[in-house]
Amino acid sequence: MKKVEEKAEIIMLDKFGRNIDYVRISLTDRCNLSCVYCMPKGIPIKFLDMSELLSIDEIYYICNILSDLGIKKIKLTGGEPLLRHDIIDVIQKIRSIKNIEKITLTTNGVLLDRYFDILYENGIRDINMSLDSLNPQKYEQITNFKLDNIIKNLNHIISYKDMNIKINVVPINTQIDDILSLVELSKNTDIKVRFIEMMPIGYGNNFEFLSNEKILEIISNKYGNYTKSEKVHGNGPATYFSFENFKSDIGLISAVSHMFCDSCNRIRITCDGKLKPCLDYDSTLDIKELINQNINQQDLKEKIKNVIFNKPQSHNFLKNIITDKNNMLIKKDTRKMYQIGG
Repeated sequence: MKKVEEKAEIIMLDKFGRNIDYVRISLTDRCNLSCVYCMPKGIPIKFLDMSELLSIDEIYYICNILSDLGIKKIKLTGGEPLLRHDIIDVIQKIRSIKNIEKITLTTNGVLLDRYFDILYENGIRDINMSLDSLNPQKYEQITNFKLDNIIKNLNHIISYKDMNIKINVVPINTQIDDILSLVELSKNTDIKVRFIEMMPIGYGNNFEFLSNEKILEIISNKYGNYTKSEKVHGNGPATYFSFENFKSDIGLISAVSHMFCDSCNRIRITCDGKLKPCLDYDSTLDIKELINQNINQQDLKEKIKNVIFNKPQSHNFLKNIITDKNNMLIKKDTRKMYQIGG
């Protein structure tokens, strides 16, 4: 019998040897919340024209190329991705790509009651939900939105036992009670609560970050000793910790206090089609513009491959001025987070 040779796994390494297999694609710069560190109420906001956003066909075309280069996992972000009326069509197109193993979604939860069942039917099993406080007054101060609908939607998705739900918390003017009430979600349910240090991007520059070391100290003072979890909980950079009698682990994303750039496996694509190899820097490849110029697929693939290969070694969030080895100025990205993609 003739031996069937297995197709070799496609791996895309950058020049520092990191395996880049994960892309975050922003579907829109629009959002239905006005969080103080992202899109503060009262600040003039100029959104992109709908024609400037990536179309379904462009997203599909780009994802096909990325899958050929070794991308296996895709997270759909925004803005608020559920504001994109064709999001289910986007998901269905991406799911048809052979080498894409997982599609996940990040959301503020406002529209989950409208979309969750159909998201589930289309294979979405991993949802990251932003929720910075369980205190109704505090939540409204941060987001300019009522908390009750968010909690209702959260309770609905919890009822699906095979859903992997993560709560993303950006501590801001945070009291100990705020932290501990959110931690109770991981103690009593399968939800993984993750605390993300405030990054100095856009309006985030106006706030001091609370280090994750301090967060861990607050949690352990209440719940006792912890161990570092050996479980793999997803594609991202969170470090997880297990506490006794907790149903789920607590995650910490320490982008500022503990750089995890040496293990970074991701790139980003903005909603207007710009490839960003690193969140911190202005350097991008305008894929949408190249497609509009009718670049052939192989040439576009080589350009994308080159950008990924030359992905910066690390961010420099705490430095305002950065130079390369030739003392040339490296431009920081001055756009807001909703413009870049969360």
